[in-house]
Amino acid sequence: MMLLAAFGAALNLFILWHVRRLRARPAAQWRIAPLSAGKLRSERVQIVLGVLTFVCLAAESIAHSMMHHLHH
Repeated sequence: MMLLAAFGAALNLFILWHVRRLRARPAAQWRIAPLSAGKLRSERVQIVLGVLTFVCLAAESIAHSMMHHLHH
């Protein structure tokens, strides 16, 4: 489940990065309407949640490692 969560978060962050990169290209500037406040906020929330997923996965992995080594 942790691998699935990491893969999903990585995929989501990669897609968001790619969309932002494409949107910022000079060739796209003439046809791109400014993002609405809601769309921009939604992207930011997705980025925060993706990063938070990795933080939680790292914390769980460290805690699991510490607990496992304490019992042996």
